[in-house]
Amino acid sequence: MCQIIKEEALHKTSLGLIKPEGVSFLAKKRQAKDSGKRDKVYARPGLFDKPKEPVEEIPFQFYYQFKCISEPDCPGHTLSIIDWEIHQSYRKWRGIYRDEGELLGKIQERWMMMVDSTTRDVYFYVGNLHRFQDVFTVLGVFYPPIKRG
Repeated sequence: MCQIIKEEALHKTSLGLIKPEGVSFLAKKRQAKDSGKRDKVYARPGLFDKPKEPVEEIPFQFYYQFKCISEPDCPGHTLSIIDWEIHQSYRKWRGIYRDEGELLGKIQERWMMMVDSTTRDVYFYVGNLHRFQDVFTVLGVFYPPIKRG
């Protein structure tokens, strides 16, 4: 990640595959957004003039915190997880786990299982947006099992 940030400043790098170490998980309550702006976006006609159905926003933002495996002076990074699967899991599991703490614990358990470097060779797909070129997010996780013997 440290190298991608340096590259972005020089060459406008926008995508990367990184190998993290010491990964932890964080969930934070979302700040309330301007619903008027969101409503205007959904009021515009979609493809073939069909109305767009708003996607339900969930009240949490999820993050991975980690250090770069190849950078001894890495200060550490906290990147938002925007993989659609984590948000869909929240929507699905809130009906199963009614207690918010239990629900967030199950989400953390699942997403930490994916990045368990004792059993998996973990990589993050990271990227930024044109408007926010200095802000990278985790787009997805590649986590094949480690082959032993």
